[in-house]
Amino acid sequence: MVLVEAVFAVAIIAITTLAFISAMVFTARQAEVNTQHLYGVNLAVKYASMIRASTPAYLGDQAAPSGAFARLFLTPQTVYSNPSEPSASTIYNVSFTFTGWGSVASATGNSLTASFPAGLSAWNTNEWTGHYVTITEGLGRTQIMRIQSNTANTLSLTADLTGATSTNWSLNPDSTSKFYIDDGKTARITITWGDGSRHQTINRTVFVARAN
Repeated sequence: MVLVEAVFAVAIIAITTLAFISAMVFTARQAEVNTQHLYGVNLAVKYASMIRASTPAYLGDQAAPSGAFARLFLTPQTVYSNPSEPSASTIYNVSFTFTGWGSVASATGNSLTASFPAGLSAWNTNEWTGHYVTITEGLGRTQIMRIQSNTANTLSLTADLTGATSTNWSLNPDSTSKFYIDDGKTARITITWGDGSRHQTINRTVFVARAN
């Protein structure tokens, strides 16, 4: 009987110890995950600040001067959490996309078809609904239209800025015209790290007003 009780006690101790170790491992792993996420958040804040400090005209522009700070954001960045010891670091992949401006390929009474600068992607369907487009150069300059919907490269518009009625351009823009949505550029920062079940992503959107 005593032997049985002793074996039972040892089993209880072993189970308790295993549970304690498992809890410690989980806590340590969760702390690591939290630290990695915090580092990713800080990276997003850092790059957002850098984008805001850039010359708006050069952001997302493949033709930006070779020495322009904004050229940093034209290619993906790889960041090590511990640069002095890369092999022991968490590796963060940072990419940037820019959108929200371009040239006018054509325009009808209540639409605008865009020609995008090199490096800019097509739009997501209706991502600009409720926003405003401004003609900043060329024919029709200073006109502002409300966006009612959009396809990959075409905006459906109304001159009624409340969006209540469908009203045409007062003067159709043409291929001499350039436009900005919300009178600025939109930058999207994507930061990823880890793999498999540990893969994580942070997205941050930064708006940079056009310099007048």
